[in-house]
Amino acid sequence: MSDGAQKTDKRLLTDETFFSLKRVDYDPFLEPEISGDNFKIKRTQSQGFPPKVKVWIKGSILPGMATKVISSIEKLKPTDTDPMRWIWLDVWISSPGGSVSDALKMGKYFREAYAVTDIPGNGQCLSSCVLVFVSGVMRIPGNNAKIGIHRPYLFRAKPNMDFEKDYQKSYQDLMDYLKEMRIPSALGDLMFSVPPEEMRILDTDEFMTLIGLEDPVFNEATVARDAHARGISSFEYRRRKKLSGDLCFEGRMSNQIPSAEEYQRCDAAIMQGKSWP
Repeated sequence: MSDGAQKTDKRLLTDETFFSLKRVDYDPFLEPEISGDNFKIKRTQSQGFPPKVKVWIKGSILPGMATKVISSIEKLKPTDTDPMRWIWLDVWISSPGGSVSDALKMGKYFREAYAVTDIPGNGQCLSSCVLVFVSGVMRIPGNNAKIGIHRPYLFRAKPNMDFEKDYQKSYQDLMDYLKEMRIPSALGDLMFSVPPEEMRILDTDEFMTLIGLEDPVFNEATVARDAHARGISSFEYRRRKKLSGDLCFEGRMSNQIPSAEEYQRCDAAIMQGKSWP
């Protein structure tokens, strides 16, 4: 190991550089799990890598679920949760929706933890589930995922109720949340345009184009980290990454690059500023 590698700022390490500097102890039996109504949380660890926490939510988002999920994650999360080194929290959700307040509470926690959110293949994410899904710094919809939205159920009839005031508060609460998640307000307007007893199923590609696959701030931070580790500018890093995608990934998809190993060699060469082939 060179002296230069030893002095690298650990917050700016690429994954491959970090794991060449530090290997962690691995215990395949140290994988505790906590389960509750409609959720399961497990700490996992692959040999040589830091532990991660995986959350599975399947079924309705129940009242009080957020508190139980968050407290369970806190019991299992690793001691080092620096998002500039790795993503430690992975959330899988397939849900018809449920408690809006619990969805908002979980979403805020997941964003603060820099979680990745996933909808499994053939899964569904309807109603308040969408509020959880958009909280991820990376958002991954599975094949044939079903995504649906509508306006929340806002009112419970009571004497002398100010419906206009309650409507505006509910609308503003949603918009404030989407702003905190850095999601375009167009999603909130679209949600409020659909009556609560109906469900608008969205085209997955259009939905992901609207919200983005990755949080822009997280994207800028990780690009700056990886560019710094390579000694190049963020602009140059993005140029090489796009070139790698055009040559290596597209070549892999079209079978012009026949193996995963050749794809990795192609990507490594392009990211090092070399030509390929």
